[in-house]
Amino acid sequence: MSVYQRDSRWMVYWHDNYGKRHDKSFGRGDLAQAKALAFDKAVQDAIQLGLPIPDPETVTSTVVAPVAAGTLPSVPSQVVGQVVGGITLSDLGKKYLDHMRASGRTEKHIRYIERLLENQFVPVIGDRPVDTLTYQQNMVPFILHFKGVSDTTGKSRSQYTVNKYCDYLSFIFNFGIDNGFTSVNPLKNWKKPKVQPWDLKLTLEDAKKIMACAEPHLQWAMEVCFNLGTRPGSVPKTV
Repeated sequence: MSVYQRDSRWMVYWHDNYGKRHDKSFGRGDLAQAKALAFDKAVQDAIQLGLPIPDPETVTSTVVAPVAAGTLPSVPSQVVGQVVGGITLSDLGKKYLDHMRASGRTEKHIRYIERLLENQFVPVIGDRPVDTLTYQQNMVPFILHFKGVSDTTGKSRSQYTVNKYCDYLSFIFNFGIDNGFTSVNPLKNWKKPKVQPWDLKLTLEDAKKIMACAEPHLQWAMEVCFNLGTRPGSVPKTV
């Protein structure tokens, strides 16, 4: 279950008892945010108690009372006009991207992480406060989602891809902790599955193509290994 934004609309997604994903839009603005948060909480409570998922309209109508024109809706003050629970995933992601720019990472790599945040991570997890995320409720559905079929290729994603996505997300969470933006890494309890090494036989042309796309420090390492006939991590013997 998670609250996120799509085209400035507040959305909630959850999985039913059969594992099927459902998404519900609550509109735009502070009132819509309050409705989405209330429904998300109701879904979590229903799942924990083993009850049926409630009707979104029923939940919002009992949580948000009608108000006179020109007044604010009757919702908790901490919900209206500010983020509940601290920095959101998208805002933390933006700070992480700025950190990578300041650290001298290539623009190509930064754009790649930015696309993952915008198109994969935030839509699946939801743009909610990082400190409210948990491994069981948020990260497990995230991992299971990416173990499924890719919309782009129509094929199941490899464990290598799932591991890579989790690593990138964990880097962002740890960055938040190290810089005092957040206090938790909800992927801390995740154990990376081992991946069977690929049996690849590269040609000289293959190596040139890889070097052309690699980041500068990797291009240098590949060129050294190729010219000296060494393995990565090995030290050539002195004569």
